[in-house]
Amino acid sequence: MPSKRQRPPPERRPRQAGGIPGLGIAVWRALAPVLRAALIYGVSLGALLYCYAKLYRTAALNGFLELNARATGWLLTPFVSSVHVQSNVVQSNTYSIGIVEECTALAPLAVFIAGVLAVPASAKSKLWGVVMGLVVLSLVNVVRMASLFFVGSRYPWAMDVAHLIVWQALMVLLAVLLWLFWMYRWARRAPA
Repeated sequence: MPSKRQRPPPERRPRQAGGIPGLGIAVWRALAPVLRAALIYGVSLGALLYCYAKLYRTAALNGFLELNARATGWLLTPFVSSVHVQSNVVQSNTYSIGIVEECTALAPLAVFIAGVLAVPASAKSKLWGVVMGLVVLSLVNVVRMASLFFVGSRYPWAMDVAHLIVWQALMVLLAVLLWLFWMYRWARRAPA
């Protein structure tokens, strides 16, 4: 019987990640900017919240609370009779609220600033974003506190919902929408 002709074994090439040559590198290159932004965001947010925690119950933060109370009292004056502010408490003849650390715009501002820092943009654009966020979020927070004073004095049964659900969600949503506005309006014009 004649011997069968044997084929040489096929040449083996080393397999690359994913089975398709170069796909792993392409995916990494595509994801690298996103991963970089996520890392910067996470580290920035962690650092800002750490600073916020370190300021908790300090004289510096107490001064900020009193400033928020004075601004809230000033905004309420045309609408509520006999409003006065004592330290961080806004009160009238019938109702009072105490402004504590969680009542400030600092947590939503931390979310916003971390987002600004994570986007590749010029330092000038980032500074503009931080200033814009500080002003807008602080002003809206004063409106928030004044509205909560009104809700608490007129509709006390709705205070918890307005305070813990509606306004907290709106402040975080505002921080995200403000970040998107800044990013699409200014960050794209001035890459780093």
